[in-house]
Amino acid sequence: MQEALFIMGFLAGAGLLAYHHMPLEVLNSIIPKDDGAKRKAFDLPYGPHYRHKLDIYTPTEGTGPWPVVVFVHGGAWSYGSKNSYEFVGRAFAAKGYVAVLPSYRLATSDPYPSFVKDTARAINWIIRNIDMYGGNAQQMFLSGHSAGAYNVALALLDQRYFAKFNTDLSGIKGVALLSTPADFKLCQSRIAQDVFGHVQDFDATQPVNYVRPDVPPFLLLHTKVDHMCRAYNSVSLHKRLRAAGATSKLRLYKDCSHVGILLALAKPFRHYAPALNDMLEFFASTSSRKAKFLN
Repeated sequence: MQEALFIMGFLAGAGLLAYHHMPLEVLNSIIPKDDGAKRKAFDLPYGPHYRHKLDIYTPTEGTGPWPVVVFVHGGAWSYGSKNSYEFVGRAFAAKGYVAVLPSYRLATSDPYPSFVKDTARAINWIIRNIDMYGGNAQQMFLSGHSAGAYNVALALLDQRYFAKFNTDLSGIKGVALLSTPADFKLCQSRIAQDVFGHVQDFDATQPVNYVRPDVPPFLLLHTKVDHMCRAYNSVSLHKRLRAAGATSKLRLYKDCSHVGILLALAKPFRHYAPALNDMLEFFASTSSRKAKFLN
């Protein structure tokens, strides 16, 4: 056990956990995970593309129906998959949720807005099918980290993405996002230029430009020392949501990196930030919310 903790500490300290490198997948395979959770389904297709796959984790005890957390992975829209996030699925399942982790098409082969469309497609599939896996689609929460948080935010705020599915979104009780790139400039990073440089109307890519009062409550978690996605993004989205009349809460952590806030969901790293507890408290506080979301 001590040797495993040493390895994990070395990986984290060496800064090898960037999304575009292998170690996140390696870390996911070696870290201790929460008891009381099991993987119910693996690589379930939610669409025709080979990346249209999702995994489902459930509590080990009981039969449900349990509330549902959908967590969308990050990776600069160009890397990563659900396969590196088992620790996230098991963390929520151990707390009494059905956790669903979808993958989506990547910008390296399928440009914007493919990854946003896929996120909407996955959520639509989950709403219509999660009852078969013990989930309650009327008690649903959306989440994600970094690029995945962006996908969730834009798919939900820009009404065009769910319009084609005619999805009943009234069961979505809350949205908890980590390190969300919601209000950034094309010139700010090479990642933004690579992924969004071909878009003629860049303003249309920004979640902050679609806020409205009839959306579920938001919880925005970010770190003050995030140098990959500045905290300004979540601050701006929070202010825009509040100004529009929507409910939004903002938590800014002091000493946690862009990747650290994600790792804080894992059992060995929860001392990094209280992200998991903040999310669970938020879910509990919004679970009885009367739906006002307009499709």
